[in-house]
Amino acid sequence: MTSHPKDFSEELAKVIAESPKICNAVHLPVQSGSNAVLKAMNRKYTVEDYLKKVDVLRQYVPDCTLTTDLIVGFPNESDSDFEDTMRLVETRSQSALYVGKTVEILCEDFDKKKGLYQGRDEYGRMAYFASNKNDIGEFITLKIKEANGIALYGDKV
Repeated sequence: MTSHPKDFSEELAKVIAESPKICNAVHLPVQSGSNAVLKAMNRKYTVEDYLKKVDVLRQYVPDCTLTTDLIVGFPNESDSDFEDTMRLVETRSQSALYVGKTVEILCEDFDKKKGLYQGRDEYGRMAYFASNKNDIGEFITLKIKEANGIALYGDKV
């Protein structure tokens, strides 16, 4: 799901935590890690406000996957503003934690370009795997052998 930071509340975090029908994946656009840039964008929140919302989410759904949108090169953005944004986000480190683990995914499609089936885990992370049969619509357990900032790659278990 996606939510504007101004609309994300503790109540919403509780609903995500309590409902088995909602995946533990939230898209919460921060746009920038610089308060000056957020103000120039006419955003009605600060980096500190945003991080408080992330803390609330983590309190109720500690294993939730959090994705965001970033805008860089905004008019008059300084190098310092850009560095603030870079400090706010962690790159690829979360994906690396998957390597060697087993995950369950729901197979959604076959990627003709890659020649692999694809699906998502309960946190919305994309995973690819090879199969000798059509697994679309099935839950598949994968042992993850490779990960990058976008997707996981594994073998059927």
